[in-house]
Amino acid sequence: LGTSAGAPMLNLHKLFEKYTILSPGDRVYIDTGVHTATNAVVLTAAFSGASTNPVIIMGSTNRAVGGSVFRGGNVRFDIRPGASNIVIRNVAITNVATGVSLDGVVNVKLDGVEVRSASSRAFHVLGSSRDIDLVGCVAHGGPVGVVLQQATNVVIRNGVFWENTTAGVQANGVTGCSLENSILASTRIGASLLSVSGTGFLSDYNGLHAGPDTFVGNSTHNVRAWQRVSGGQDLHSIPGDPQ
Repeated sequence: LGTSAGAPMLNLHKLFEKYTILSPGDRVYIDTGVHTATNAVVLTAAFSGASTNPVIIMGSTNRAVGGSVFRGGNVRFDIRPGASNIVIRNVAITNVATGVSLDGVVNVKLDGVEVRSASSRAFHVLGSSRDIDLVGCVAHGGPVGVVLQQATNVVIRNGVFWENTTAGVQANGVTGCSLENSILASTRIGASLLSVSGTGFLSDYNGLHAGPDTFVGNSTHNVRAWQRVSGGQDLHSIPGDPQ
């Protein structure tokens, strides 16, 4: 039935086929285990909560035995225009092209979402999405950790962007977006920890570790040079291997 721990649905797809509308305050609990359905979990306006009472989709906190892992597919969580006031928490995603796509959405929080080796990008925020919070999220491997494109008021904090082969965070045409208290580290040849175009993005209070053939940001090889050419980004950030 999908209404109690003793009678779970097989997966999120089956749950959302049965319950086609979620209401403010609804909670969806995902048990420990590996979920292998390859089609995207699509969230539309019908799955929206309220600003003070969001819909929460939350995985297992039992990481010792693997947690809640979604494996395979093109886009794993596809949050579409009109969706709002949604929280996705404590899930791991692997063997995908894009882990989470947010397109034209409002007030969505990703909390403790880990994407491993996405073949395109771990997180993609686009289409005039606004008021987005990525907290404690991880992008491990793959070309790009986070792509911010035409987005407003996106805050990335307490994250880890590790060994991305193209860029840890890319920001283009954004307004009021920030990256703080996070670790960005890569030793990949030709990769950049940060790739920023235009204004509207602020990065500070981060740990930045670039290998000898890796750029910190916009073709600069060390934090001090990045601070200078960027006009004041990462003034309080520190270099060094975070171990």
